[in-house]
Amino acid sequence: MKSVEYRIQWQRAVEELEKAYAREKELTLQVQQVKELLSNTQDELKTTRKNYEEQIKLLSLSLTSKENKKDERGFIESLFTREKS
Repeated sequence: MKSVEYRIQWQRAVEELEKAYAREKELTLQVQQVKELLSNTQDELKTTRKNYEEQIKLLSLSLTSKENKKDERGFIESLFTREKS
């Protein structure tokens, strides 16, 4: 009788161990997927940041160039205005 009880307990323990092993595999796969997603997201963030920084740089250069042209025009116009006076 005791041997039957031990056999049943052993079978339950084996079943629980198999469930735990399957759950471990499932969680390991999920962790791997999350790590991959995180890596991809970080790569996208770096690319986006780099693109924004480049756009800001180009915009700054463009604005500076326009301001310089405006200043030059103002200077040239002031020369002509002085000559007329």
